[in-house]
Amino acid sequence: MTPPSNSRPSDPRGVVSDDRALIQSYLAQHLRLTAGALSAARHFLKWATTHGITHTDLDAAAVDRFARHRCRCGRYSPGQLRNPGYMTDVRRFLRHLENAGAVAVPDGVERLDKYLAAFAVRLETVGYGKPACDARLSQARHFAEWILQSRIPVQEITDATIEQFARHNCRCGIRTKRGRRVAGTGTADRCR
Repeated sequence: MTPPSNSRPSDPRGVVSDDRALIQSYLAQHLRLTAGALSAARHFLKWATTHGITHTDLDAAAVDRFARHRCRCGRYSPGQLRNPGYMTDVRRFLRHLENAGAVAVPDGVERLDKYLAAFAVRLETVGYGKPACDARLSQARHFAEWILQSRIPVQEITDATIEQFARHNCRCGIRTKRGRRVAGTGTADRCR
């Protein structure tokens, strides 16, 4: 697929100059990135540029569309899109873009992670031990990430929203090792 006529200037490898700056900032803030994580970020940006999607319009729905696209993106392959770790790297890159202000988060959608420190103090005050406190804090972190990815405004969080979180097919990138969920992150744990 050819880039839209209003595409930004690129170098011979097909990397758009704005995209290159985003990748550089990602690398600067995450010094231990793997080559696979950088490849996932570059691939995602190349796909977005090819489809005329601006950085401010990137969100979890765009990541889902990216994961389903029929890849003919040059040096990238369709097999990468089926790798859970690769898609986790894309979601982590999206989170970086949100934190850097390159991707707009709609009004009313709040970053709940700012409440996590107070929640941890509350758990300790109530008397939870360290393992139980850590487990609950991990699930709260996961919930905050899922709310942000789902673009659900805080005032719209209900019991039904929490149930939807508990039952979601997790692809959040939270509590994973190499893209695979680890013990304590399944549906039963989220229901608690």
